Amino acid sequence: MKKNWFIFILISILVMAVACSYEDDPTVATPEADIESGFHFPADGGIVKLTCSTPGAIIYFTIEDTEPNKSYEGQIIVRESVTIKAIAKRKFWYDSEILIVSYTVEEKEEEEEEEDEEDEGEGEE
Repeated sequence: MKKNWFIFILISILVMAVACSYEDDPTVATPEADIESGFHFPADGGIVKLTCSTPGAIIYFTIEDTEPNKSYEGQIIVRESVTIKAIAKRKFWYDSEILIVSYTVEEKEEEEEEEDEEDEGEGEE
């Protein structure tokens, strides 16, 4: 009987020691984008990469006006002006804050040239 109590107390102490070694409320770090929000990409667009400093965290993102729900897989190709929302999650941790970044893509030159030609044509009349 004494042996059972000893084992119970020993296990209880170990469990408390392990529990105290973790943060009280572990929260996943907010994802980061490799390109600062507000960047203007050239007409052919560009690539944005997301990272999270919390080991084992999974990043989810969206380019729509919804909660981030698409699993991030290494890069986001930006071909038009867009706002990206991203969140990082890890099992048994609190979710990160939501990252919100916006990018613009310059208009293609072909469209600008056509507009210039139309403007020149109007002046000739």
